[in-house]
Amino acid sequence: MPFKIAGRGRVKMRVERREMQILDQAQQRAFIRAARGNRLEALWVIALASGMREGEILGLRWAHIKGDHVAVLGRLDARRKAAAQTKTRASVRHIDLDPQTMRRLEAHRRRMSAEGHDTGPRDLVFVNTAGKAISASNLTTREFKPLLTKAGLPESVRFHDLRHSHATLLLSLRMNPRDVQARLGHESVRTTLDLYVHHLPKAGREAATLVGGVLFGKSP
Repeated sequence: MPFKIAGRGRVKMRVERREMQILDQAQQRAFIRAARGNRLEALWVIALASGMREGEILGLRWAHIKGDHVAVLGRLDARRKAAAQTKTRASVRHIDLDPQTMRRLEAHRRRMSAEGHDTGPRDLVFVNTAGKAISASNLTTREFKPLLTKAGLPESVRFHDLRHSHATLLLSLRMNPRDVQARLGHESVRTTLDLYVHHLPKAGREAATLVGGVLFGKSP
């Protein structure tokens, strides 16, 4: 791991970020198709449709789903297998969901009930077949990687890349960066822009076209 020596004998570590792999629109649709009929279909759909973090999804409880949106209150604590709640109401964010995603969540609830799992307000939305919290490692190895293969996507794609893909899609559709920031739960809009703007390949060409249209008109 790269590092540099700081003053007074202290060692300051510099962690390199792994390159994010953005799924384009066709790849995202392929992933959704591959998830059809999967026991955790709603989990995969909500990941791409909301941009929620893996721990937030695994810590989601039925009480957090209200009408057509979800209230994100915390993440699943992998060590305690319990959802760690956010400290203040100000840190809670609300994410609107589309009707198709909501229908999948409703179908998932019926499926969990049919399996004999509790689906009350305090119960986790996503549980394993034993009715317990799902660990992130098991989700990756037993569910996510096989699903990537089925969808014809690179096995190197990480769960967090679904969040990255969601954010990039919103920005490519010209959604206000501040709205994207709020949806993702970033502390500042600068974080959002720094992470994703350079992953918009058409931005430069669109800028050139817009400027050319203003300066020279539509005709060459």
